[in-house]
Amino acid sequence: MIDYQHVNWQIFLVFRLNGSVFPRALMSAAPGALVSIVLPFVFRHFYGEIPRPENPSTLVSLFAALTSVLGFLIVFRTHSAYGRYWEGITLLRTARGEWFNAY
Repeated sequence: MIDYQHVNWQIFLVFRLNGSVFPRALMSAAPGALVSIVLPFVFRHFYGEIPRPENPSTLVSLFAALTSVLGFLIVFRTHSAYGRYWEGITLLRTARGEWFNAY
């Protein structure tokens, strides 16, 4: 009979330090989160109210530009990954054909 160790499968398993990616991701994400929390308070302290754009179409155009750039980057990355996949499959089939022809 196999004796299994009792493991706590709770949320603490996700945030454990040994073998987890969350502490490293937290080290990368924490400075940006801290800046995004502190920056509005700094603006309110020095400038009073946070300035709002007069025309909301400015925000719409900025959002459209951001989504177009992100869409282009995602398509480019997917296309390059797809090309690498097919190049690997082609090389694998070539190697398999060489192995079969070796006999």
